[in-house]
Amino acid sequence: AWQTAVGTLGQMKGKAKTYGQQLRDLKKDRMKYDMSLRQCVDSGDDETAKIYIGKMADLDDKIEILKNALTELNENIVVQEENADALREEVENLKAEKEKTILTLETSQTVMALKVDSGVATTEEEKMLEKVRDGAQKAKEAATGHKIAYENSGAVQDKRLNKRTRDAEIEAKLQALKNAKK
Repeated sequence: AWQTAVGTLGQMKGKAKTYGQQLRDLKKDRMKYDMSLRQCVDSGDDETAKIYIGKMADLDDKIEILKNALTELNENIVVQEENADALREEVENLKAEKEKTILTLETSQTVMALKVDSGVATTEEEKMLEKVRDGAQKAKEAATGHKIAYENSGAVQDKRLNKRTRDAEIEAKLQALKNAKK
């Protein structure tokens, strides 16, 4: 509707310009006829003077028609400009509302897409947590197994036995030194 109103306004202004030019041309022609009429009257050429009087009467009628048309057209142009401005404002408001609606829709879709779906997320989190727990349990079991294997190995048993023997020897020497003092 706004583009149609603007198109109509353009046609109206174009027609007003055309009528304005035609009106100026008719007024120039009338001035020429008026000058020629005066010359005919001054020279006593009544027949030619009558022709110019008739032509001037036709021009006066045309001038009056164009003046009335221009007055009406200019009034309509003012109304059409107001109409086009109102429609343009309405279009701009609709565009702004459309942009806000689209933005609201986009942001809502984004928020919904990124919203935590407790059922799915919990299931995924639980699966991941279960994997971590399994991994930790296996690592703990492996560490315990290694510890048991280490403690039960012959080398460790020999080290412990040697340490006990050495500790006993140190203790015996300490007791011997204490007894020697007495």
